[in-house]
Amino acid sequence: MSRISGRNTGPELIVRKLLYSLGYRYRLHDAALPGKPDIVFHGKRKVIFVHGCFWHGHIGCKRAGRPASNPFWDKKIDRNIERDHKNQVDLKNAGWSVLVLWQCELKDRDKLIRTINEFMLDIPCESNGAARMATTELAELRREFHRNICRDILGKRPKGTSLSNADDSSKTSVDLAQGIADAIAFPLCPSPPAGQPAGSLFTRHTMDFLDKAFALLRHLRPGNWAFSSSQARTGIASFFQYEHLADLKRVLDENTELKAALGGDYFITPDIMVYRKPLADNEINSKKQLVSKSAKAQGAKHTPLRQSNFDKEFTLLHASISCKWTMRSDRAQNTRTEALNLIRNRKGRTPNIMAVTFEPLPARIASIALGTGDIDCTYHGALYELMDAAKNKEHHDALEMLHILVEGRRLRDISDLPFDLAI
Repeated sequence: MSRISGRNTGPELIVRKLLYSLGYRYRLHDAALPGKPDIVFHGKRKVIFVHGCFWHGHIGCKRAGRPASNPFWDKKIDRNIERDHKNQVDLKNAGWSVLVLWQCELKDRDKLIRTINEFMLDIPCESNGAARMATTELAELRREFHRNICRDILGKRPKGTSLSNADDSSKTSVDLAQGIADAIAFPLCPSPPAGQPAGSLFTRHTMDFLDKAFALLRHLRPGNWAFSSSQARTGIASFFQYEHLADLKRVLDENTELKAALGGDYFITPDIMVYRKPLADNEINSKKQLVSKSAKAQGAKHTPLRQSNFDKEFTLLHASISCKWTMRSDRAQNTRTEALNLIRNRKGRTPNIMAVTFEPLPARIASIALGTGDIDCTYHGALYELMDAAKNKEHHDALEMLHILVEGRRLRDISDLPFDLAI
């Protein structure tokens, strides 16, 4: 494995050759920048990373499958994902624009050229929707989210006229999905994926939006925060509040009768996990002496926010976010089951429990948004556009249901989610 090169890879050479043919000139692997970006444009303060899908954990890609027999790969690839994320955040905080190109995306030359030119030339992607937000950094991130959704997931089905998030059997669903697409007004995906690939891409783009948006709110919620969509088999058991579940699973695996009586669905793997690391004493004492390692010092001896209280490293789960491209009854039930397990099995503070969807039919959104409060709140990827579509296409029952959900504080727009994470 030591012979695997991280530089001048085949995918990287493809991108470099294309960039050169388009007239762009660049530097390579600048060690002075976080992550030593593959391609650097100093004058424009832009960088490009060309990632192999397996080594960097490309969500939703068939090349990124991990060998089930060897947990080494889970740890290694998760470390790569975490390092990539940190490098990109550091670059953006330093004023650099970052583009990540994946190995599997290089086959479509026309799409690749379009992506590169949009990035290099800062081509604005105008939206003519009636619900377009005022120009702010958050609004621009929301538009980028919509552009990515339209580019990769939302489009006409191959053998039909309805969009990929609509239910063909429901005229209301078809109308509202089309109304959302018309309001967003970005070019649609020519061959939209279905099933799990669509869900994985939706998770990826949702996490990318939240990661960037939450970074803008660090003055409201300081801390060493991270976002992950890792599907490692340990799931929530890798976090402080749930680490006892690993011991419980081990006991149940050794006692089949006990497992049959108690069940074994304790390892939940949320689509997106938001977490933070505990603080060292010097960070806690940065302004005033609040804690001490002295045996005589009293107070704050058990809180997990203080790293020195424990002998091992750990992280604290802040939020669990379920991402559902569309909402069917089984998906709503699975989300609720995960939420109840998060609540019942914790030791300590319950993390925020949220759901995000691009479902156009309000009745189906209500199947997860309404209920007993096991989900903190449900967020729609284009709530303003959906409400405009229901109004403009005169689906009065749908519009009434949306008002009930919004006014009842059960449904919000995805642009609200970063702020709610900061509470």
